[in-house]
Amino acid sequence: VNADETFPLQNVSLNVDGQYFSNSQKQLKCTPTKGLVGYWPFNEEEDSEKSRDLSGYGNDASVDKDVSRVKGIDGYAYRSTGNNFDGSLSGEGALYIKDSQSLTFDGNLTVSMWLKNQDGGGLVDGTVLDKGAHFQNEEGAFTVHTGGSGYPSLFVANGSDRVISTANVNIQDEKWQHFAGVYSFGEYAESYGNGDQDIRTLTDLKIQNTNNRMTVGRRTGWHNYAEVSFDELYIFNAALN
Repeated sequence: VNADETFPLQNVSLNVDGQYFSNSQKQLKCTPTKGLVGYWPFNEEEDSEKSRDLSGYGNDASVDKDVSRVKGIDGYAYRSTGNNFDGSLSGEGALYIKDSQSLTFDGNLTVSMWLKNQDGGGLVDGTVLDKGAHFQNEEGAFTVHTGGSGYPSLFVANGSDRVISTANVNIQDEKWQHFAGVYSFGEYAESYGNGDQDIRTLTDLKIQNTNNRMTVGRRTGWHNYAEVSFDELYIFNAALN
């Protein structure tokens, strides 16, 4: 087994012969794998043009040159520095992930990530993660969006309507905050702030997939972005709790 190699398996058996030394370079990192389709720790080398997906599905993200690399919750993170609300360009400032079969969302969904208003600056009101369910256009799939007050929400859409669940955690507090959004197909959407369940919205809405690429740090095809730092992004095609 090579270093940094991961496998999207439900059960893994490991036999080790001889001595095994555990240190910062040689260790086994166990993460939840039920439905895991994407995991981006964002710990690549500085100026890297690619952010590796360690889920085993190969959904690597391309890193725009205008994204800032900052200290993260664990190692390094990225800060989006995209386009202004008035449409003037200040760089593309985002990560881009090509559409793939494993990133097809037509059932359950869980998104988990760390967020921070870096150094107290930037536009908090904007899109952090996008696969199509824009706050002004219910195209389908999902979006993570932070409102002007700094509270992150999960948006899920079916092509004409959407359901929203907002976490009671304020990323304007200038410290790392954990957000998780969960959608159970045709049943509910709920959000978690730092591990605490906040709002469960009951709904019969059934998510509709899009073929859009996924963006981290801005909205797809438009200049809406949140100038926040993000780290340790997990996406599952399962409703975890």
